Amino acid sequence: MDASNMEGGIVSGPELALKSLEPADLTLLYGDLIRDPVKNSHTSRRRRPPVFQSFPGLATKEERDLIKTFRLNRETILDLCHQLEPDLLPHNRNTRAMTPIVKLVAVLHFVATSSFQYTVAVSGGLSQPTFSDVLQDVLASLMRHINSYIQFPKQQELATVKGEFYALGGLPHVVGAIDGTHIALVPPHASEKVYRNRKNFHSINGQVVCLTDLYISRVCACFPGSTHDSFVLRNSTISLQMSQHGLERAWLLCDSAYPNRQWLLAQLRNPTTPLEVRFIEAHRRTQRPVERAFGLLKASIALQRNILIIAEEGDHEEPLGEDVEMPNEDDGEEEGIGLLQDVIDYFFT
Repeated sequence: MDASNMEGGIVSGPELALKSLEPADLTLLYGDLIRDPVKNSHTSRRRRPPVFQSFPGLATKEERDLIKTFRLNRETILDLCHQLEPDLLPHNRNTRAMTPIVKLVAVLHFVATSSFQYTVAVSGGLSQPTFSDVLQDVLASLMRHINSYIQFPKQQELATVKGEFYALGGLPHVVGAIDGTHIALVPPHASEKVYRNRKNFHSINGQVVCLTDLYISRVCACFPGSTHDSFVLRNSTISLQMSQHGLERAWLLCDSAYPNRQWLLAQLRNPTTPLEVRFIEAHRRTQRPVERAFGLLKASIALQRNILIIAEEGDHEEPLGEDVEMPNEDDGEEEGIGLLQDVIDYFFT
């Protein structure tokens, strides 16, 4: 009689194989079911581990393609993702949740191309509402970490900074070049007029302090385009820091749109002597880093549509409160003009 013909009916091959196993072998095969049959029943299935959406293109793309798409190289993207990861991790057990790197590169692509949300979302396999949520999350995380990247030189670093500026044009004691730039946007409907600048388009008047290596050490982007550069400066924390908590023999360079102060050297409008001509040339060379920084920033990151979102989320600097006593607009201007003349006479004779 065939071994498969047993009492109670015909036993199939697999059933016969199971009957021949020792109890220890059955435990190895079905240990979970034996230990906790209720947990593994069809009414209480074990949850599958999450399978997050990934971004394989980051590992396979050429470096030049990454820079073209995101305006950042692979190392910078990964470093930034590491910094933002705690804020961008999924908050639920959705098996299709996006990883931090997917969220970050989607937003970087949006900022780099100045495209529409729908276009970027479709290219990344997302819906527009999902991308809108991701955009807000990433921007909020960036703002929480911005002070790690934008820092004014510390006291022990000032001597080095002054030396680097002096090498550019021969002006001493310079710790930064300051200027403003208008960044176009679609304005909020309720306050459209205040965003219209003197060139007749809507903008944010962004103020930046820059070092010789184009490192941005201070940003104020709190004011609409109708505000004057001098007003932005007067109501920013850098003005308070330099005037009331002044650094000893430390100057910022600016163009002629700003007033002269004890800590602020503005460009001369109408030189009348050879010394003033030499000063103007030295001033122009020394202030060049901030102009180059603006050019590179606008060329590498398309800010036209995206700055509105950043402005609504917050900026590195916020307008000073009404309880902060700021110096009068005319305070220090006479001393500033005197300092300017002393600099011209002493250093360009």
